[in-house]
Amino acid sequence: MGSNNYLHIVINLLYFITFKTLNLIAMTETTLKQNLEKAIVSKNIDAVMSVLDDIFVSPATIVIDDRFVDLARQSGDRKIIKLIDAWSRKGRNSVTMRTVADAVVNIEQPGLEPGQKMPDGTVYLGQYKPKDRDGKSLSKTFNVFAAPEDLTDTIGKKQTFKYIDAVKRLKDLKDFHGYDGESYASDKKLNQALKKGIYKGGWIIPTRELLIGTQADGPIGVHIGGAVQPDNLFDHRDKGLFKGSFCMKAARDCGFSESYWSCTEDCENPALVWSASLWDGYQNWNHKDISSLSCRLVRLVPV
Repeated sequence: MGSNNYLHIVINLLYFITFKTLNLIAMTETTLKQNLEKAIVSKNIDAVMSVLDDIFVSPATIVIDDRFVDLARQSGDRKIIKLIDAWSRKGRNSVTMRTVADAVVNIEQPGLEPGQKMPDGTVYLGQYKPKDRDGKSLSKTFNVFAAPEDLTDTIGKKQTFKYIDAVKRLKDLKDFHGYDGESYASDKKLNQALKKGIYKGGWIIPTRELLIGTQADGPIGVHIGGAVQPDNLFDHRDKGLFKGSFCMKAARDCGFSESYWSCTEDCENPALVWSASLWDGYQNWNHKDISSLSCRLVRLVPV
């Protein structure tokens, strides 16, 4: 048999395999959509989750459309509505594990406590309703999850950072406890992203409110209570998995700064950002390119 015949056979075989694969994908997509529709209509959250699991391992690309959102709302089931809305909000053309994980965190575990360890290894901090620097609410509520340890270098070794270096490290951060870092260099840029809905749920340096609970333009000095943001790293530092995870001045063998960065920038001098000691609550402005401090990352999940 000549080489041309062999080539003809190979081409036909490849065509057959491709045709069958495309048919399988088309059948799989149709079946999965039908199964998801049935699960939503039957108001069975377990069935919905099961279909989503099948979608993740399927070779098909499931296009999300408003039909599923409408079906979810018609079902009247709060959990299903929350799940499908979160799915749709993350992007109507794809489903991601993070979308489902974030939605499930919010709908399946309403009784979360600060310091509680989550299935992905992060630590629940509490809820956050951000405001801009003029005190205007962004009209959004988030569950906040913190990393279980301070920011590390590229080989996973704990270290302190100048603020500008912490931002660079964060920008390049990949798959840190399952999530990538975001590149917001200030609270202003973070708030802009939250307003526009383009924040993707990755790691950020906490705002002043999330770090120590005090308002963005409050005074320098020791934090003695009256937090405007009750769920913050300082006030919850001894709860659950947070206890013993921060560097404290009292622990002489710590070897690192007990002061931590926030991303809250000085409006009058953008070379400064707010920092606070998680040992005694002392807080002040620090230069972005001079001081080396610790950094504990957080991420936000819409409620």
